[in-house]
Amino acid sequence: MQVDNCFDDLDFRSFLAQELLVRQERRPKYSLRAFSRDLGTSPSLICNVLKNRRGISEDTAYAILEKLDWTNDKKELFIILVQLSNAKSPSRKQLALEKARNKQGLFQALAVDIASFEFMAQWYHAAILEYLHIKGVKRDQESICQAFSLGKKGEAALRVLLRLQLIGKTDDGLYFPIQRNLQINDIPSEAIRSFHRQNLLRGSQALSQQSINERHFSGTTMAINTKKIPEYMRLIKDFRRQLQEVLQDDECDSVYHFSAQFFRQ
Repeated sequence: MQVDNCFDDLDFRSFLAQELLVRQERRPKYSLRAFSRDLGTSPSLICNVLKNRRGISEDTAYAILEKLDWTNDKKELFIILVQLSNAKSPSRKQLALEKARNKQGLFQALAVDIASFEFMAQWYHAAILEYLHIKGVKRDQESICQAFSLGKKGEAALRVLLRLQLIGKTDDGLYFPIQRNLQINDIPSEAIRSFHRQNLLRGSQALSQQSINERHFSGTTMAINTKKIPEYMRLIKDFRRQLQEVLQDDECDSVYHFSAQFFRQ
């Protein structure tokens, strides 16, 4: 990974977006207004920053960091990214890049860490990865984004997949899969919950919008022996793996999502 490319892929906004998601997972009613209050800024500023409509000054960045319980390394990288974002002249950008090069190892590790979190936190990363395994589909950025109605989010998703080396990109701008499954250790529970919550919502939408020939929903309510729950969990996992082996062949032509829910009423 080239060091400058690593910096191009990272954005100080990713730090703030991840922090917001973590807080919302801990407290579902936690709002953007509450987030801006806790950071000592206005709601409009944080909203516009996260939507990439504006940046923040270095002074504002330092003020925000005073409110955050991050490691010193993470705070330092955040400031460097703000400086890179604000650098208008070649000399200022070069100065920021020199600071960044001294932290190359941390940047690369953080790039993968953030990408792993984002991969699990958003449903469409796995969907794009599977889409690229379908023969004959258009593989340019615009077509991939249109396939899932993602817009700008699709562009960011492709950068995440590239950073994790799950996909590659040809010189003429076409994307191709490198590996199918991502093994991530120590995945934050907030990201996993976000992933499942989004897919449950999309399942609810599919229940209304897709024909019975395209989808299948069924469920059973039963009294069980809770001592056997580990055995039930193992059976569900085994079935999911078997289903995956049957369905993922060389003739795939569409992207589907399979979920199994097992919970106390």
